[in-house]
Amino acid sequence: MLPVAQYPLAFAAGEPPSFDNFVPGPSREAAAMAQAAARGRGERYLYLAGPAGTGKTHLLIAAARASEGFYLSLAEPGIEPEAAESLETASLVCLDGIGAAAGRRGWELALFRLFNALQDSGARLVVADRAPPGQLGFTLPDLTSRLASGPVLRLDPLGESELERVLRARARTRGFELSPRAAAYLVNRERRDTRHLIALLDRLDRHSLAAHRQLTIPFIRSLLEGRE
Repeated sequence: MLPVAQYPLAFAAGEPPSFDNFVPGPSREAAAMAQAAARGRGERYLYLAGPAGTGKTHLLIAAARASEGFYLSLAEPGIEPEAAESLETASLVCLDGIGAAAGRRGWELALFRLFNALQDSGARLVVADRAPPGQLGFTLPDLTSRLASGPVLRLDPLGESELERVLRARARTRGFELSPRAAAYLVNRERRDTRHLIALLDRLDRHSLAAHRQLTIPFIRSLLEGRE
């Protein structure tokens, strides 16, 4: 089962990541293949690559939740190689931030063993990081070749209208309606990073509740200017 402690903070207060609330945008193929893997179909190994905020973590958690599989972020502090060893009998494993293991001999060997164990058992593995496996600096050549052995799917940032849809959907999960104009204002003013925008909307919502105000553009503007 999925450790709740592994949920990204941006999702902690709202609806958890699922395939239903993922807006694929230009990453439709990656989303479809991750969903197929969660259903026990398609490729047994997938690698998701893309910059921050493109939905890699969302898809990994969605796949783990949909299949009662395991999600593990290697970027979390204090995670030891034994964590990978404990997943060798799972039917689906989703590994996030795999580049954090690069150059760490114990971790690289543990991942190599995990990959082989899952392959031998017929289980599925979905892995993600910002860059393709050959660019992460792994020192174990056999691990690099294993990680590059399946489809490497590129995730790209969402466009303006898609980010606005994400914000409006997020607002509904928090119990309020965000107007199209307010969503567009945030997208045009802020960094176009999905996780950043969701976290910002959550903070704005908390301020609006405390002030008993709706999230109108003037109120949002005053909060953002106060932040600056």
